Amino acid sequence: MKHARPASISGWSLLRFLLAVLAIMFAVELGVMFLLPVLLPRATPEWAQAVVDAGLLTLISAPILWWLFIHPLRGIALAEQARSAAIVGAAVEGIITMDGEGVLESFNPGAERIFGYAAAEVRGRNIRLLLPSWAPQQRDRRVDALPDAGRTIDLHACRKDGTEFPVEISVAGWERDGATCYSVIIRDVTERKAVREALRESEERYRDLFEHANDFIQSVAPDGSFLYVNQAWRAALGYTEQEISSLSLLDVIHPDSKAHCMELFQRVMAGDAVPRAEVTFVTKAGRAIVAEGSVNCNIKNGRPVATRAIFRDVTERKRAEEQLTDTLKTRADFVSFVTHQLRTPLTGIKWMLELAAQESDASSDLGSHISDARASAERLIRLVNDLLNAARLESGTLSMVLQETHLGPLTQSVVDELAGLIQEKGHRLLVAGGEDRTAVLVEPQLIRPDLVRIRREPGRDVRVHAASGEVRQWA
Repeated sequence: MKHARPASISGWSLLRFLLAVLAIMFAVELGVMFLLPVLLPRATPEWAQAVVDAGLLTLISAPILWWLFIHPLRGIALAEQARSAAIVGAAVEGIITMDGEGVLESFNPGAERIFGYAAAEVRGRNIRLLLPSWAPQQRDRRVDALPDAGRTIDLHACRKDGTEFPVEISVAGWERDGATCYSVIIRDVTERKAVREALRESEERYRDLFEHANDFIQSVAPDGSFLYVNQAWRAALGYTEQEISSLSLLDVIHPDSKAHCMELFQRVMAGDAVPRAEVTFVTKAGRAIVAEGSVNCNIKNGRPVATRAIFRDVTERKRAEEQLTDTLKTRADFVSFVTHQLRTPLTGIKWMLELAAQESDASSDLGSHISDARASAERLIRLVNDLLNAARLESGTLSMVLQETHLGPLTQSVVDELAGLIQEKGHRLLVAGGEDRTAVLVEPQLIRPDLVRIRREPGRDVRVHAASGEVRQWA
């Protein structure tokens, strides 16, 4: 009941409260007027009747007013006081009160934790014991003359051990007995300042890293406007930092690359990450810059916020690749021309040697020489064909005709061609597995150089036996 009654009284307006008090006083006074003739003789003087009237009115109305109003209001006041004390006691911030001279009157547990003082040690002392930096040039003036009331300000406070630390204080004034008093809320912001400073330093490091990177770094909003470009980007494209805000992505894309760039931009905005992209920028002066890099999108709550891209200038590399391609093509064309010019006379020489071999009156020595010359001509023709195939391979025009080929006979034919060189070196070359007739699908003319290279690379597929002087090669 004690808690329910104050709750109902606390919601009353002042007018309602006064009307209730007047109604009770009127009812009590009416009752006393009816009791007086019964309690007092008729000869009682008027002053005595007035005294009894006042006494009865007080004796009857006082308990009623106490029970109906004063006791509930006292409960409300005590509850509010306890609630305020609990809030102040549990607050992490330091909460202190002081008079207009800055003399401390209260000091909550939060303030004790922050400053290291007990409440009894600071009560009655000046606020500048804790906040020496609070307008030190105005030490002789009243606190209420300072311009800090009603604002949140940053100061340096002093703990009991003399160490200074940053604080944030809020000051509020209130009236008491015609004088202004102050409540001060003090927050220790040491950790907040340290985190903020660390964040600022981290941002500066990353900004310095981005600004001085050799690659082009850019961030583009969904509408195509630039949110950030680094120094290398601005230097390469010839724009100042002030000009970037008026540019859009398509303003710096070469006309030949705009369609591809827009398709790429839409993919990235849809959430795709592009690890390798090629874009052609156009500088303020109209020069084209070919760049390669990666692009992705920062998406928050399912919505694209900005693209993030890092590009590298590959213009010189592309130009060098084009020059190399032109050089290779020129060389391939030259080799093709030379081989065609060589193959025609070699074919004629081979044909004439074949006619000479058919002469019946040729001596055996002459026939042997003609046979050797024919074999040499065939080797030259195959060499010319190899050069021509190499030229076609470099130019991308080589076409292969795959045939079923037995590697044993093919390898034996290579060995026969190298017979003279083998004899000159004093070696014997034995072909193992030559009787195997298993056919493979290859281009015979293209595989012959590989078989010759096997002979020339003993570290891989050829074993040399120094004691016997034999070289073994497996087909």
